[in-house]
Amino acid sequence: MLSRKQLISDLLKLKEEQDNRSERFEAEESFEMAYLARWHILEIAVRKIILKKKQDEIISLMKDWVDYTEERRPSRPQNTKIGTVPLQASKYLPHYEQVILKEFGKYGALCEAMKTGGKYRNKRNRIAHSADRLSRQNYYKYYKPVINQAISEIYNELED
Repeated sequence: MLSRKQLISDLLKLKEEQDNRSERFEAEESFEMAYLARWHILEIAVRKIILKKKQDEIISLMKDWVDYTEERRPSRPQNTKIGTVPLQASKYLPHYEQVILKEFGKYGALCEAMKTGGKYRNKRNRIAHSADRLSRQNYYKYYKPVINQAISEIYNELED
């Protein structure tokens, strides 16, 4: 299982690589690809952070039960259901309303960017699936600032 330190290291490396890609695409005026490169940072970071939190929660519950069964804990744990153990991050983003909002609700730009059916996620999908265009003006004025803020928010989560 991935340690928190390794998770942070992996995500910082990802961010650096994707930032470089995005900057190269911007220099080539391929704003669609620059947007997708920046979006990729969000998508991977959200999935990996949620997976890590879920794994940590499950391990904690399991430790409580092990301590109880080995008589290191005097009382039975309150939680009687441990649930399923995710072994790897899904290739799909978790359902927005159920997971992203719960885990990252305090981050406005992140929630706005990742919102199912929202402007930013829809634009990502239209670019990726229909080769939609993204003009220089719209990229710099509307899309890049929100995605950059969302990236800042998710990486602030790593520092908490």
